[in-house]
Amino acid sequence: MAVAPSKKDRLIEEAQRLAGRGQLDKAAKAYEQALALEPSAITIRQKLAELLVKAGRSADARSEFETIGKYYAGHGFYLKAIAVYKQLQKLFPQDITVTMTLAELNERHGLVGNALAEYKQVFEYYERSSNTGEALKVLARMQDVDPNNVNIKLKLAESYFQAGKTDESYATFVRLASLLQERGDAAALFRLNTRIQQLFPEKTTFMLEVLAEQVAGGNAVGAVTGIQALLRNDPNDKRTWELMIAAYRALNQPERLKAVYHHYLKFFPDDVSPRKGLLECLVAERDVTGGLALLAAVVAGGAFLYLQHKEEQAYVTTYVKAVYALKMGADNRLDFLTRLAADWKAASDTGQTFVPRVDEKTETKGAKNRDAAGKLLQKLQKVPQKYEQAQSRLDAMNTECLALYRLAEKPPASLAQLTATMEKSGRTYKQACQELKASLPPKLSEELASAKTRYKGLADF
Repeated sequence: MAVAPSKKDRLIEEAQRLAGRGQLDKAAKAYEQALALEPSAITIRQKLAELLVKAGRSADARSEFETIGKYYAGHGFYLKAIAVYKQLQKLFPQDITVTMTLAELNERHGLVGNALAEYKQVFEYYERSSNTGEALKVLARMQDVDPNNVNIKLKLAESYFQAGKTDESYATFVRLASLLQERGDAAALFRLNTRIQQLFPEKTTFMLEVLAEQVAGGNAVGAVTGIQALLRNDPNDKRTWELMIAAYRALNQPERLKAVYHHYLKFFPDDVSPRKGLLECLVAERDVTGGLALLAAVVAGGAFLYLQHKEEQAYVTTYVKAVYALKMGADNRLDFLTRLAADWKAASDTGQTFVPRVDEKTETKGAKNRDAAGKLLQKLQKVPQKYEQAQSRLDAMNTECLALYRLAEKPPASLAQLTATMEKSGRTYKQACQELKASLPPKLSEELASAKTRYKGLADF
């Protein structure tokens, strides 16, 4: 005896019959009733969506297609989800959210070329709309999808620069240069270096930073040739010698490491670092005679060198503490000014009178930060010659910090003037910080890197 069809089956048959007669709205109603009995029936929902498209009900069809697409994606059926969203893209070719979803689905399924093609459409849409923030986010996603794509990295670096995000721009240029260095593309690297000099004339150590990133990233073998070229060009830069030492340490090549220390000493015979490093090499080789001879040479000029070393170490430690104190004060002032501008605007938008003033808590915290920085700067009156440029950059940073304090203590009379002055002061402060970081000799850079692990407020410096 035949089993009677279920209510759902009868509704599906009715929908098909109505659709065949051209009664599309009634057919859709039947499919909807069938779905109400079994909401998870994706096949029925797919037929309903296609029927709604034929009936000219695009908005309703979209809702159904999106439900289907989310179901497939949620269950890992990315190819099926992509096919559904491709149908949606045909229905709504101008809707950028559909294209973005397609890009993400292709990325999740590992279809790099397809993902980049979809992301490119989204990027171009935001670029045409002058929505720089969203355009940059999409470019960053494209870089994540294909991290070795030179053209994407270059576009992202240039776009960051155009958007005023100079730190992000420079960091991306460094990663791009590292990639070109690894590939041995000398011509492209030369063009990139020329571009860097145009955009960042203050960045005189660009190639050194590129090579340092390679060494830190585990590709010391690829960096050695470039470091050697820098030393041939300027053997009086201690940072390059220290990087060469770091490279040979990473490569575990003790003989070459010892040779580098010997050459280093020829250019800096009174420097403690190469002597100490060479002594460590001799000890590791159990070369007692050589070690004692070097130790005797150190002792001969020992008292002066030791005292000089101690003074320099004290200066380095205090310098980084001063940077931290200045940054904390500047961050505090900028946070306050941002809140002040927001409160002022909110009051203006509602027609209320607003009187800008500093609250007691903020004022107390600001005074504490300023006093702490002042005491540390007082300790830096005696500047070792090798740190004179770094000290001048620290003084410039202090000048910009004091300008932020003055602005917070006496805000301008209008919101527009406050906003303009705050943005200008923020830019000049940021520039001073960038110039300071670019001027740091190796010991100061190392101390700053170490301090970032101790002082949370320095993590983003």
